[in-house]
Amino acid sequence: MEDEPLGTAGAVRFAAGDRDGETDEPIVVCNGDVLTDLDLGALLCLHAERGAAATITLSYVDDPSAFGVVPTAEDGEVQAFVEKPARDEAPTHWINAGTYVLEPEVLRMIPAERSVSIERETFPELLEQPGRLYALEADAYWLDMGTPAMYLRAHADVAAGTLGEPPAPGAVETSPGVWIQGGVELDAAASLVGPVVVGDATTVGADSMLCHSSIGAGVTIGESAVVEDSVVLDGVTIGAGSRVSGSILGPSSGIGDGATVADESVVGAGATIRPGTQMSAERVPAPAD
Repeated sequence: MEDEPLGTAGAVRFAAGDRDGETDEPIVVCNGDVLTDLDLGALLCLHAERGAAATITLSYVDDPSAFGVVPTAEDGEVQAFVEKPARDEAPTHWINAGTYVLEPEVLRMIPAERSVSIERETFPELLEQPGRLYALEADAYWLDMGTPAMYLRAHADVAAGTLGEPPAPGAVETSPGVWIQGGVELDAAASLVGPVVVGDATTVGADSMLCHSSIGAGVTIGESAVVEDSVVLDGVTIGAGSRVSGSILGPSSGIGDGATVADESVVGAGATIRPGTQMSAERVPAPAD
């Protein structure tokens, strides 16, 4: 990891290391907060066919005002980058989707050891060289998971089978929309309402309900607890009579009996919520080491 943030281009150069003289093969760069089922083969084929220095993927969105939009020519050559235009002024609804193929020459364009933006510096520099930068308009699932709301949506889409089934490795559908991984201890009086995914070695107590959620491995859910529209990561303990709604619980966190965690609250890894606490749209960081 770099000692200090180097930007979206500087980080790529840092991660790629010194490739001079080692290979002339391109590299594929994927933004880590994007969930997609993009066909990388199609991207690599277009890159090779055009003889491009860089080829990027584009995704269509209804409202491009929060993204960088990328108008292109008929052959896919990029014409411009327009950052976060007003919705009614956007030249296109195709946005930069965060997956790129880069030739070594592009890496060499990136100054070393300083912060560099690939969107605002590297790609605009390539635009000055006709025929060097192309884009693929991809008809693929694409989601920027950079906010709690979008992270929850990503899990919901995966659980619903939007990206294929099973939604998790080795998961078995025990009833419509209910997917179980490995050995789950499920009380006969508990209710599971799909889509829901429950991880291995999880225990679900009597009269509890899991609804439209992703539950990790080794989770303990007490009696009469409710988990809905949420993501519960590995090793979490949820106390009896508690309610988790539309929220994210980090690994090994604990929710006390009778507590409520709601409205896109996020509980950090290892954090503990006291019994009876009422949380709405709050952030609880992981405890200091």
